Parts: sequence; structure tokens; C-alpha cells
Amino acid sequence: QDYSIHYWLSRGAPADKLVLGLPMYGRCWTLDDIYHHGIGAYGTPGPSGPYSATAGILFYSEICKHQKNHPGEYTIVNDEEMEVPYGYWNKVWCGYDHEESIANKAVYAHTLGLRGVMVWTVDQDDAHRECSTKNFPLTKMAREAFIGPLITPKPPSTTTTTASPSTTTKPSSTTTASAITTGLSCYSCVLPHC
Repeated sequence: QDYSIHYWLSRGAPADKLVLGLPMYGRCWTLDDIYHHGIGAYGTPGPSGPYSATAGILFYSEICKHQKNHPGEYTIVNDEEMEVPYGYWNKVWCGYDHEESIANKAVYAHTLGLRGVMVWTVDQDDAHRECSTKNFPLTKMAREAFIGPLITPKPPSTTTTTASPSTTTKPSSTTTASAITTGLSCYSCVLPHC
């Protein structure tokens, strides 16, 4: 499951120059036999979604929406070895990532000392909260698991100081403290230096 990263590391690539890619889509198949649905079951490319428009690929937003709209016909299995889910309904089988598997991969990338994680692509995530209480749940989970929760900076505070009266006239001064913003929104960047 992590062959590519270990290949690059074994060839001398510095870990801090590598970024782990996280898919926001699933690979889907139409099973030859509805009763054989485990990993490695035979099939042909699955249906395309209304947005993916490619046979065998469904965006995470399409997969989660199908799960939500057809709860009785969709079975989700968490593969213990790979630590990722797959789901099937009728003869369609999809391997994909959900929040927990994305978090596991981001923590793994951090543990290896990688530069960060990237998502392919943000528009395939659940942008409109159709399946989650927050928009872009996978993208936000990737950032949070890799470097911690996004902290919203406080607005700048302004302090005005006026000199007290004396025989010498002192001008009044205004001091403005600016909030320091660290990090871009999680939609743009999930690297620790952004």
C-alpha cells in the first residue's frame, strides 16, 4: 500500500521533499458475480457518475451521496489490512477513502517525516455538506491529521494611549497590534509551512 513512498525513500529522496497524494475519488467496478465482492473480485469498469463522467471512477461526493440516498442497499466494508473502506451495491464495487482512512494516511505521512499531503482533487470532495456536517470533510481531515486543526486568527486589536497632562506637551499615540495569521485555508494548502 505504500510502495511508492518507500521506493523513493530507498532511492535516496529526502522525506521532506516528498508529498503523499490522497484521492478524493473511488475506483469502481461492475462485478462479474454479485456474491464475490471482496478485494480482487473480477469485474469490468463500473458506471460513471453525473460529475465524474468516466467509467470506473466516482468522486467521493458521488459515492457518499449514493450511500446517503440508498442506505439499505449499500454495504460498507472496512478492510483491516489496508485500513481503507470499500463499498458495494447490486453489482457495483468501489474502493475509496473516507475521513478515517484519510486521517490514517495523513498521520502516516507525518510519521515518515514527509513534507505534507495533497489531495486529488478538492472539487471531488463533499463541497456542499451533502454527507457531512462540514464541507470538504476529507480535505479538512487531511490537514487536521497532518498538522492539527485550523485555527482562525482573532481580528486585530487596537489600543489607544493618551499621554497624561503635564507641563510638557506629549503627543497622543495609537498602537495597533495585528493578528499573526499562520496557514492558508485548508482548501489551498495542507503543507505545514503554508
